[in-house]
Amino acid sequence: MYKDIKIAYEAGIEKDIEAILSKKCIKRYIKIPNIYAMWGEKMRHMNSHVWPGTDSVILLMTTSEDALLIAEGLKDLKEKLNRENINSPFVATFTNIDEVIENGLIDNCNV
Repeated sequence: MYKDIKIAYEAGIEKDIEAILSKKCIKRYIKIPNIYAMWGEKMRHMNSHVWPGTDSVILLMTTSEDALLIAEGLKDLKEKLNRENINSPFVATFTNIDEVIENGLIDNCNV
């Protein structure tokens, strides 16, 4: 079974997110950079002098087994950020995929 994973994150932790994917052998994904986000009443990234910064979103599809490893890496990152009192928000969703129609997709580890 495959999982659809969406990860939205603050630009300051981009290297951490990419390191998790690289460590789990995920080399193919879609990244949407420089988006604006409202994480809450006092946390916004609108790339302005009032609300500086931007965010990004990564979209990917992988096996359920790899999704578990990615989730584990993201949980470790959350613990690290909390332990170091770093306020860099991110959110990840994992959704089951009922059907995959592909053309030319290659296994992530063999790219």
